[in-house]
Amino acid sequence: TRELTILRVNSNSGYYVKDGICTQTPAGSYSTNGINATSCEAGTSSGAGSTTAADCKVCPVGQFATAGSTCQACTGELFSCDATTGKSTPWQV
Repeated sequence: TRELTILRVNSNSGYYVKDGICTQTPAGSYSTNGINATSCEAGTSSGAGSTTAADCKVCPVGQFATAGSTCQACTGELFSCDATTGKSTPWQV
């Protein structure tokens, strides 16, 4: 007979388990439990290896981030953009 051994992989905060391997959380996410990565909310982002939701900081003016991504520059010189979607709109004068 064969025995099946199941190993539970658990990483430290700032890391999560991906395909059975401890992997650093990518920018735009965090891990508090060493098992799952959680995306930062839209309009915020974090650096790689972040450990709490507090690491997700609001994007600077003129930048946006969708959930789980990094802050990116808005496009267009005469436009503002939604911090969560990047949708550009004309500046209100």
